[in-house]
Amino acid sequence: MIKQNEINDYGIPKDGKILIPGDTYLLKMDMLNKGSQSNFNHFISILDKKLGKNKPPFEFYIYMLACICNQYGVDKGRTNELIWEKFKEHSNVYKECFNPPYFKEILQGILDDIYERYASAHGTWHSEKEEGDKEVTPTLPEQIFQDLPPALKNLTKYFSAERERDAFLLSALCVLSSFFPWIKGNYDNNLVGMNLFIFISAPGSAGKGVMMWARRLAEVLHKDLESNYRQQVSEYEEAMRQYNEAKSNGQEAILPIKPERKLFLIPTNSSAIKVIQTLKANGNFGVMFDTEADTLAQTFGNDWGNFSDILRKIFQHEPIELLRKTNDEYVSIEKSFMSLVLSGTPNQINNLLSGVENGFFSRFIFYDFPLSIVWKNVFDRTVESPDGEFHSMAIRLMLYFNKMAEKTAENENYAILFSLNPYQENQFNEWFSKKQEQLHHIYGEQIIASIRRLGLITFRIAMILTTMRYINHDIPNELLCSDTDFNTALSITDTLLCHTTKIFNQLKRQNRMKSASGRKSFFLEKLPDTFNRATSMEIASLVGIKEKTAEHYITCFINEGLIERAEHNHYKKL
Repeated sequence: MIKQNEINDYGIPKDGKILIPGDTYLLKMDMLNKGSQSNFNHFISILDKKLGKNKPPFEFYIYMLACICNQYGVDKGRTNELIWEKFKEHSNVYKECFNPPYFKEILQGILDDIYERYASAHGTWHSEKEEGDKEVTPTLPEQIFQDLPPALKNLTKYFSAERERDAFLLSALCVLSSFFPWIKGNYDNNLVGMNLFIFISAPGSAGKGVMMWARRLAEVLHKDLESNYRQQVSEYEEAMRQYNEAKSNGQEAILPIKPERKLFLIPTNSSAIKVIQTLKANGNFGVMFDTEADTLAQTFGNDWGNFSDILRKIFQHEPIELLRKTNDEYVSIEKSFMSLVLSGTPNQINNLLSGVENGFFSRFIFYDFPLSIVWKNVFDRTVESPDGEFHSMAIRLMLYFNKMAEKTAENENYAILFSLNPYQENQFNEWFSKKQEQLHHIYGEQIIASIRRLGLITFRIAMILTTMRYINHDIPNELLCSDTDFNTALSITDTLLCHTTKIFNQLKRQNRMKSASGRKSFFLEKLPDTFNRATSMEIASLVGIKEKTAEHYITCFINEGLIERAEHNHYKKL
């Protein structure tokens, strides 16, 4: 039998509680059927994540897993069934326990010990108020900001609030991702650029307006392109005057070519045709930036503005083609490098994305920005204004962009190649392989597209970080990612995974809400956020639903994850 002092060596507390608040907040736990197979699979994922590579002997692993089952409230008999079925053919059974019958004997002894020794821990998880952690998504680790390239680090220092600093950095990475269309890296046997899509979700007045500072990085280049366009229009009009004059005098003349408008900041309220034309004129770069995602959602609702398919292609650099009857116009873009920066309320996510099955969802970086009930001193004059630093950086970015554009004009095939070293590539593959396995175990196949595209997003973030280290110098023709920038990119993604799964669950709940119909849907809508049985029956009576039917609906809502039983005779809508 396992001794108490040995147990402590492997990190099992004396009270037998291994789960801590927050361990299961990303998981869809079945509180009504604690001994369910899905819950057990979650326990394994939690334990594996806690242990990492430091796996204890097999017997201790089983001991810790059984402690989690006990703490969550799974009865001993059911725990025995779950562990036996999962591990009876496991290689470690033969390696450490000789054979399955002996393992079964050991398992029974472990469970007898746990359920007696830690009887006070049984079923205590529900009382630890995990629900209070459900809505709290993590912020980016402090180490990320310490390891940023100096040019980015100097910009983030102006934002002391963690959430605002995170929102700025992620928005800035997305804006910067379209400044360097000439830098590419080999990913999955394709040359890919840096362009990123982000959606920052936050209630009104939560502070997501800090994203506008990221937009400031693009304004100098945007104005420079606009100024050049006006100059070209002026020259075109003069050339047209000379052309018309020559033609009226019977002279031969060459018809001037009308200049095309270039826009670095492309409005979301644009037609599909105009987006394609602008990207073609730009040379396939640009940023679509909007702090109200509903603008884009409303544009998608129009026949002339439904270009969500174009955005999906842009993210993957897929070809875009346009053929119009008018003037027999044909536009073809082989690869595009446009980025998309959006923010909005949680409801605006629901309006923009029809569900997690939509390929648009998996292309986004999501950051959930909760509301902080703290009044900000809006007259604080001790805070240094970032205006000068941001304007200076915007000028440097414009000068660098124009310099690179000149090289491309001389050689259309000009490109700078970015790569990871072999050790980083192995680490990258191992990390994402593990995450994919864990999250597939929890959420099923619908999460796979997001995990795989987060791999591409991580690679692109590493490209941006590496490039920003050369913003004040000449960039070599080959860029090799440093371990610092690689680890920073991976750390950012590790945090963003939590935000992605939260939005994933939000959209899944929304779809379940949409699937309810008729009186059942109406009944759910009229229920308050929290209620007891008497309240629900009173509402059912008022809307003409019989008591038995209402009770059936309540059970359905619980099973569908639309409401939960917080405690006896107390329900809460999710």
